[in-house]
Amino acid sequence: MATVRSLDGTEELGHRGLRKGSPGRVFLGRLATYWSAFREARAAAHKYERLVRQGMPHEKAVARIFEDHFED
Repeated sequence: MATVRSLDGTEELGHRGLRKGSPGRVFLGRLATYWSAFREARAAAHKYERLVRQGMPHEKAVARIFEDHFED
């Protein structure tokens, strides 16, 4: 537990876990990357299902999804 040594020392209690390069910030960055990839994959899956439901062949639907969602 952090303690304050003086009334003016409240900055000592800052967000130590969120400093640049800290484990907390690294974890949050990785979590944001994971969440973004998850959302993109869900959108691609939804679009694929819609295309197949509309009668597009599997191979053509997959090719379209990769062109739209996973280009470099």
